[in-house]
Amino acid sequence: MLLAYITYTPMEKWGPVSPHGVGTALGFFLGAWLMARRAENKGIPRQEVYNAVTWGAIGAILGARGFYVLGHRSAFHSVKDVLAVWQGGLTMFGGFAGGLVLGLWYLHRKGYKIPPSLDAAAPGFVIGVIVGRIGDMIIADHLGERTHFFLGYKIPNAPIAPGYTGADYAPGVIVHHTAMYDLFFALILLGAVYLYEKRRPPTGALFAFFAIWYGTQRFLIDFTRNRTLIESHYFGFSGSQLAGAAFAIGGAIAMARIYRRSTKEHSGIPVASPLPAVVSPAPDPLAISPEPAVEVPAPGPLPTSPVPDEVAQPPAEPQPATDEPFEPFGEEPPPSP
Repeated sequence: MLLAYITYTPMEKWGPVSPHGVGTALGFFLGAWLMARRAENKGIPRQEVYNAVTWGAIGAILGARGFYVLGHRSAFHSVKDVLAVWQGGLTMFGGFAGGLVLGLWYLHRKGYKIPPSLDAAAPGFVIGVIVGRIGDMIIADHLGERTHFFLGYKIPNAPIAPGYTGADYAPGVIVHHTAMYDLFFALILLGAVYLYEKRRPPTGALFAFFAIWYGTQRFLIDFTRNRTLIESHYFGFSGSQLAGAAFAIGGAIAMARIYRRSTKEHSGIPVASPLPAVVSPAPDPLAISPEPAVEVPAPGPLPTSPVPDEVAQPPAEPQPATDEPFEPFGEEPPPSP
């Protein structure tokens, strides 16, 4: 038995613009403002963050529109249709991808490290999701299949978001409100991100935590959507589900690597890191150069005269012959008789 349901009349346009586009843009700029405030504590000047956000905005528009066109190819018939961004039609994961590519490219080119930049941006991404989903709810976008869930959305007798036609979305039918589910769990995620940050995780782990949570959240919630009617699907999964799965898997891989590296650093196991470059000091043009040392030749060997092998001795004088016998020890001979 149905206990309750939600119903309201959507607002398709605010003048010439779509509330969906306004919500997406406002969420982006609020997230960028929060990132700029947080990045200063991580050594990134606020002005550099705004420069990176400018590049990120270009990438986000290109990515969000490009992913949407790929997922809704049948709704576009000309280049003019593709370029009409103000009429709505943006995807969140496309905006994530495009904004990250160009924004991080700028920060990397300026010499700032990527992991601290991502950690500074993590809560801002959640804010962007929350505000963007409010815009989706205003136009009753991201509706799902029929349901008896007590928080289902009762289709009003009024225009709803483009693409939701037929018997499944006739007035009075109750369907899943996927955008509302995503908004609810994004609010929980915002609190979880701040609680996780209080535990002082390693650098880069905060964004990985966001990627794992939100990627898994989108993959599961999109099972309530009418994937075959609204969005292109592959192998039974919507494009948003495949993007969410890739986002979560990438975050899990990054988280494992970050904590493995952190464990090695705390356990004393050396972690390979590039050696710092040795920079030789530039010569001082005002310095007085010392006078060159005068080389003194080593003294050569002293001249020596050749030593003869034998020293010549004068010839011995001839001794007169005598008949006296030789008496040893100098004893006198006895007198003759």
